[in-house]
Amino acid sequence: MKLRAFLILTMLAGLSLGAAMLLSATQEAGSDLPRYICRRATGQIRIDGKINEAAWNGAQAVSFQFPWEKGDRPRYKTIARALWDNKNLYISFDCPGDPDITAKYTYRDAPTYEEDTVEVFIMSDPEDMTSYIGLEMNALGTLYDYIVSNKRLYKQFDLKGVRLKSHVNGMVNKTSAKSTDRDNGWSLEVMIPLADFEELTPLYPPRPGTAWRINFYRLDGLEPDRQFSLWSDVKTPQPNYHVPPRFGYFVFGE
Repeated sequence: MKLRAFLILTMLAGLSLGAAMLLSATQEAGSDLPRYICRRATGQIRIDGKINEAAWNGAQAVSFQFPWEKGDRPRYKTIARALWDNKNLYISFDCPGDPDITAKYTYRDAPTYEEDTVEVFIMSDPEDMTSYIGLEMNALGTLYDYIVSNKRLYKQFDLKGVRLKSHVNGMVNKTSAKSTDRDNGWSLEVMIPLADFEELTPLYPPRPGTAWRINFYRLDGLEPDRQFSLWSDVKTPQPNYHVPPRFGYFVFGE
């Protein structure tokens, strides 16, 4: 089944819910949402997780905030960047300083959100607040991807041609009392073909000035002692990343 036809069916099945969600989006959006200018890549990007290509120097770097964090425990920094070219969207996450990196899942669509993970939610049709794509990627470079439509998550959706790789400064999962391992953060790069959005956006391919909506997130540590951070504040009393009206603006630049 074509993706757009699939989305139409799910939209009809949950029309009243989608309408309520769209009304909520109109009421809550506000003028305080951040704006990201995604510049064109000036050179080749090798997806190895290291974020050391010269092209990344031209990308806008954004730092995460901690709206739910209490107390004075360390807040581990995260920096996200994005670039694009005629074929792909590139996103990187730099997570320096984390002394204890935990991840175990290595198969696609595993529940990576249970461990050290970075995430990006992409809404390629800002007029449709009911649908967006999610990518949740752990410190081992494992991808959990899906599409959300009318607040329903469809795990069977898979991006085609997506590539990602992580780089860890240390050793993952060395947490025993006898271990002398002290990690020093990790990083990740992901390349998403723009063709994956062809049936999800009214303007394809995107061109300079095209506006999408997006949000970047990080989950650090394990339950019950997790740390949540993100780019655009969703303004909820408890951690909740699935708030599309609070996605920031994402504009394709030159």
